[in-house]
Amino acid sequence: MSVFRKHCRIWRGKNTLEMFLLEYHKEVIVAGGLINGNDLQMRYKVFLDRNWAVQKVHLGLLNAPFSTLFMEQVEPGKWMDGLGNHLLMLDGCTDIDISATPFTNTIPIKRMAQNRMAKFKVAYINSFNLTAHSVSQIYTNKGCDIYRYENLNSLFCADISVDVYGLIVDYPKLFQAIYVNDEEYI
Repeated sequence: MSVFRKHCRIWRGKNTLEMFLLEYHKEVIVAGGLINGNDLQMRYKVFLDRNWAVQKVHLGLLNAPFSTLFMEQVEPGKWMDGLGNHLLMLDGCTDIDISATPFTNTIPIKRMAQNRMAKFKVAYINSFNLTAHSVSQIYTNKGCDIYRYENLNSLFCADISVDVYGLIVDYPKLFQAIYVNDEEYI
């Protein structure tokens, strides 16, 4: 007997609204969002294994139909683009951070397991021009479903609150969950 779970969220950003869906399948986790704002209309899909390791990432700007980004992690810390080119500037990055969504903060939080603090090398994706570069981030579990996020490159930090599934409830001044629906099928 297998269990199928689905999580729906609507996140309000500073200037965006995101409709988000996360589905757990037998061997893969699939997450995706549609983001709409004054200056950004974007869709994305992230494929993860059951241990929350990112496998593939697809992004596209809806207001610029030919602006897309495809990345695949072919082995831990090694990324290829859609043409099979090795993305050297992302070597060592095991996670992703898409700037326009709070979802990608869930990925390292889920991979922390029981660790109180963990440092991650992350492929940071600028949602406005679909470029990626390497950054270092630290997540610290402060208890009560609160995580301290620190970007060591920009020195930005915030205390993020998550729900029991590790999905963002409140990312102060950036994102807030305004709709939540969780379903489980047997």
